[in-house]
Amino acid sequence: MIQPRTVLVCLVITLSTAAHCKHLHHGRTKGEVRTVVIRAIARAKVALQRQNELNRFYRDIGQDESRNLSPFKPKTCNQHYAVYSFLRPPAEAEADSGFIVSHAAREISQVLGVSIDGLRRSYIIRQYWHGYISSFCTARDVSCDTNAKYRTIDGSCNNLKNPLWGRSNRQHRRLLQPVYDDDINSPRQISISGNVLPSSRSVSNAVHNQDPCCPLEEKDFSQFVQQWGQMLDHDITDTAFARGTDDAAIMCCDLPPERLMERLECFPIPVEPGDERFQNQACLTFVRSTAAPGDDCEIGRRQQLNQATSFIDASFLYGHNDEDARQIRSFMDGKLKITMEGLFPGGQEDLTHCQLSDSNEFCMKSGDFRIHEMPGLTAVQVMFLREHNRIASILQNLNPQWTDEDIYQEARKIVIGQVQHITYSDWLPIILGQEAMMRLGLTIFTTGHSNVYNSNTNPTITNIFGVSAFRFGHTLLRDTVLVEKNGDSFVKNEDVFNRPGIIFSDMGRGAAQVGRGLSLNPSSKADEKVVNSVRNNLFLDENGRSMDLISLNIQRARDHAVPGYNEWRRFCGLPFAIQFNSGPGGLVDHSEENARKLSSVYRHVEDIDIFPGGLSETPLPGGLVGPLFNCIIGLQFQDLKFGDRFYYENEGRTGFTLNQINTLKKITLSKLICLHFNQKQVQEDPFRRPGESNQLKDCNDFEDIDFEQWRM
Repeated sequence: MIQPRTVLVCLVITLSTAAHCKHLHHGRTKGEVRTVVIRAIARAKVALQRQNELNRFYRDIGQDESRNLSPFKPKTCNQHYAVYSFLRPPAEAEADSGFIVSHAAREISQVLGVSIDGLRRSYIIRQYWHGYISSFCTARDVSCDTNAKYRTIDGSCNNLKNPLWGRSNRQHRRLLQPVYDDDINSPRQISISGNVLPSSRSVSNAVHNQDPCCPLEEKDFSQFVQQWGQMLDHDITDTAFARGTDDAAIMCCDLPPERLMERLECFPIPVEPGDERFQNQACLTFVRSTAAPGDDCEIGRRQQLNQATSFIDASFLYGHNDEDARQIRSFMDGKLKITMEGLFPGGQEDLTHCQLSDSNEFCMKSGDFRIHEMPGLTAVQVMFLREHNRIASILQNLNPQWTDEDIYQEARKIVIGQVQHITYSDWLPIILGQEAMMRLGLTIFTTGHSNVYNSNTNPTITNIFGVSAFRFGHTLLRDTVLVEKNGDSFVKNEDVFNRPGIIFSDMGRGAAQVGRGLSLNPSSKADEKVVNSVRNNLFLDENGRSMDLISLNIQRARDHAVPGYNEWRRFCGLPFAIQFNSGPGGLVDHSEENARKLSSVYRHVEDIDIFPGGLSETPLPGGLVGPLFNCIIGLQFQDLKFGDRFYYENEGRTGFTLNQINTLKKITLSKLICLHFNQKQVQEDPFRRPGESNQLKDCNDFEDIDFEQWRM
């Protein structure tokens, strides 16, 4: 006979008959279920402690690479990469909570024989779960000022009904359920046939190899297209990965299988024999993204943490949290800290985050740790640093009664408006094409407000956008950086990754020289190929070791368990493939050559990873991405526009006046280049190369904002 308490547990778990439930749950009583929950959470805590002990052990014996504390000591490729995905203090506690939640959820599911969705539907299990997980995971909460005129630094309280939407240090949003091999935590590794998926490096070699002899160029677009995209990416996404003791870089290769299985955050990339670049290496180190708990610490599948705010809010300049924002501000006249050369100053905790070659250099402190990854990225951030302080000076002169806080907040609001305007008016149409812009409601009118805010629209960055679709810009990268001074010179990417020396050159004029080069240097062709400087020589160090950015992209999507290419085609309402050719029923948006490349490495079309599948699609007319990435990127920018209460075109207390928005819409990237890169002439559209239809113009011919509209 089934005991009454057993029936109760069964009913709330499965909403089925007691007899059927007893079969599924082995007749467990409420007390037994409670014990399972308590034991699973305790064991997850022990597993976390064990990982910390292993990290200390491997750091002490030299297996893991300790943090390089000297910016003048050459960094290894792993130390460079660790800087790129630095886990900042506000997120550390979230990462531990995420580990405990996902590992405990897996054990409860396995012991009770209930799917994770069944556990989430169970009132009793959820009651026990929240009663005991609260010691290890604190539900996020926030109090909002409903009358606030300006957006918060961390993105909270943008949506007053859902104040955590878009906030920094939250989990990415899912559009489709993850497909973990165990449904909860283990990365996607198994083919539809039951075999192991091909190595990410093998896919990179088969699909994305670029012959260094003959890189193709975009005939029209400049390198600024890629650079603006990277700036935006760092504004809205920052997914950190697990770190070792004292921020050591976890090394997952050269471990015996039994030791590798102990390191739960390791997910190394196998390297096939005969690999042209990584000879005599069995694998490439890969460390999993840190796990993130949900806002309410709910039992569930592993999710990933976004340290950035989801909004286009220039947080690459101002910071993603209040502590960073305070370190960047001067608290005088509304300005940000700046050196005599017009650069970011150094920050105490940032001193080791780049590699220096001269005593006059330093690692700069901006709103984002990744400022030095590429010189072009540094130059664009410097441009907006100078623009903020220019605006602050103008506002102070117009309104001497304003406080430092008044000036800072209004200057920040204007800069954010500039970034949003240039993004939606000039940059995004190049990526998506005008047809998609109009269809998705993303077109910007030359004057007036556009009250598009919808409080039901969730702007939180989606997992698939950050981990795959918005990485399309990697195909636009060149192997070199153009430094435009008296005579043009080119510098290899390998020589400047995370090394700011080129920015400090010529008494700080290097930022302007690199920035001008972005508007003159052509982009690589938007296709499936990626240049060697990032596909083979990413973060190349003095020992000749490096990484493959494309392998990392593919492996990261598997780590996050995002579904494969075909599932996303179904999601977007696009024809999905049942065979590898490019004809009907096949990869209809691929060339025959690219379909062949995919078939050479994948056994089944359902196995195709989204990054190689999406990037190798033929771009739509008027855009730079194929139908799938057009869909995913377009949906995200819809959410970022319609789900942002402070979006620059909205009117009201949080917006600009009619005269202010009309003059703000006259700002162009050309004008910013003129103002801050010491240029006398710039082409009308810096996202396109100079030519007959995009001629150079005198800088005085570009309109500036009429700041008289801010006189109070």
